[in-house]
Amino acid sequence: GEVMEGLEGVVRNLRDLERRMLRQTEEAAGEIAALLADYAKTHHDWRPVTGATDVSTVGSWERVREDLIRIVLSAGIEYDVMLELARGGKWAWLRSAMEANLSDIQRILARSWSL
Repeated sequence: GEVMEGLEGVVRNLRDLERRMLRQTEEAAGEIAALLADYAKTHHDWRPVTGATDVSTVGSWERVREDLIRIVLSAGIEYDVMLELARGGKWAWLRSAMEANLSDIQRILARSWSL
């Protein structure tokens, strides 16, 4: 009767809300990935020689599970690992890009989760 129809409506609305929040979170993940890549390409303490590292620095995201999205900031040139890790991280730019943008990341996520 009426109770069952009401319950079905609540469940349907919850599923719609879940889909909307997931879509908004995916959009936020894309925005964060782009923000990190743009920042990393323009904020490092080393001077590009070939420009290959900046070109290969990318932000991406992937859904790992239903309830987990991973955002990745990476660089694709072979020596980039050494650049990030050498001399105790003196030339690191990927980790520092994430650290420098924590408040923006939090703001983007909070905005995406607002109903």
